[in-house]
Amino acid sequence: METAYSQLSQSLFSIPEGGEVCLHVSYNCGDSVSMDLTELASKDPPTLEDKIAVDSGMQIPPLDNPAFSIPAGEYQFEQLVILPEPGNLEGFLYRYCTKSTGSLYLRILRENPVSFVAQIIIPY
Repeated sequence: METAYSQLSQSLFSIPEGGEVCLHVSYNCGDSVSMDLTELASKDPPTLEDKIAVDSGMQIPPLDNPAFSIPAGEYQFEQLVILPEPGNLEGFLYRYCTKSTGSLYLRILRENPVSFVAQIIIPY
């Protein structure tokens, strides 16, 4: 997981503006902590039609064949001030392990040419 995140961190600027990546992480916080990258996916920026739909308060049509989606449900959500540092992703994510076993999502969006937004999404 650390290697994948380090490689991702090095290539973040290749993500187009409005694009995003999402890491789905499974964890076990028993006697020792283990975290595994369950899934890593990217999504292209929204289309002009999607932007118009959002601006009009309409629903965006679902993708025909999504590569990845977060299942519908109830989640705790936190927007991060900074991106987690490569090399210590597990240590960073540990504070979000709310159960002995579970999963969480780290979503990174390319907001504009020089900035990113990171979010932690945790199922209840």
